[in-house]
Amino acid sequence: MTSRVLTKLATAGGIALAILAAGTAQAATYELQFTGTDVSGDVFATTTGTGAVQTVVGVSGWVADSEVGTGTFAITGLSSYAGATNLYYEASPFVDFGGLSFSTVSGGAYNLGLGGSDATGLVFNAGNINPGGYPGIAGSTNITMTATAVPEPASLMLMLVGIVGLFAVARRRTAL
Repeated sequence: MTSRVLTKLATAGGIALAILAAGTAQAATYELQFTGTDVSGDVFATTTGTGAVQTVVGVSGWVADSEVGTGTFAITGLSSYAGATNLYYEASPFVDFGGLSFSTVSGGAYNLGLGGSDATGLVFNAGNINPGGYPGIAGSTNITMTATAVPEPASLMLMLVGIVGLFAVARRRTAL
């Protein structure tokens, strides 16, 4: 009886791992948090593809830039501002020189890219002040940024199902 339960649990676990692997190969979401003098933001970038370089296909979140206005500006979608490549790199600095550009509600277009201190740091460009998106001039602020992978809800649910299954098997064993 116990071997039948373990066989079923192992089969379910294998199916869950296959579903999880298929889901992560298609899309991932990363949270990019940044700060600089008079600017900050929390950007969620959804990517497609696999490997070290992925294409960003959607963005959401907010930015604050006191040079442009007060409060925060909600991100509405991707933009081509500043010649953006809209690529995400899994390793730091996470973006290239073309960077990641997006539009906001009433704040205009922005770009996160390379070109900060000594052309190796990160910079946040504001399209309202810096139409060309050039680093090192007004409307361009050096920033620090962290990136974190955001777990997909399906992945969290599969993990929860696995933990409950292991608990059920352990409980049944102690009952025998």
